[in-house]
Amino acid sequence: MIRKLTSGLVDAATCLLVNTAQWASRNDVCTPLATGEVFGSGRKDYQGRFFSLSRPMTDVEHKGSFLRWKSPIRSGYEENDIASARLFP
Repeated sequence: MIRKLTSGLVDAATCLLVNTAQWASRNDVCTPLATGEVFGSGRKDYQGRFFSLSRPMTDVEHKGSFLRWKSPIRSGYEENDIASARLFP
């Protein structure tokens, strides 16, 4: 009972903080026109280049419902070069 009340209060406080932060910065957003200019700026091939693999994925591990592999895109930081996913059969 106390746990449910506490989680409800924490949830309400979090929502209040997020709503306050969003309300305070409501004028610092892009207009639909500016957003359209960014997405319509002729970068049609960007998604294909970003998601294309320059080398094959290696070291794929499968343990239980988790997959881990070394990313073919290197960041320069070893800990960031490992991708993982959870499988939901």
